[in-house]
Amino acid sequence: MARLIRADDGDEVGVHAFQLSARQAVVRLEIDNRAYDGCDSDWITLSAVSARSLAQALLAIADDIERANHGTA
Repeated sequence: MARLIRADDGDEVGVHAFQLSARQAVVRLEIDNRAYDGCDSDWITLSAVSARSLAQALLAIADDIERANHGTA
């Protein structure tokens, strides 16, 4: 399973799921920044619980930004 997100500045974020065993899977978050030396890539590996926490944090921040931009923060 994989998803690719392109940022406004051209960077790409790839989200990949890997099944390590019958009971363990991880999420790998890859960030490709093509502005530096043609292609610079960083990545982190998260447990499913940590990936869910990251997703919730991103959604909360996006909600805060939208409220602030609409004057309701």
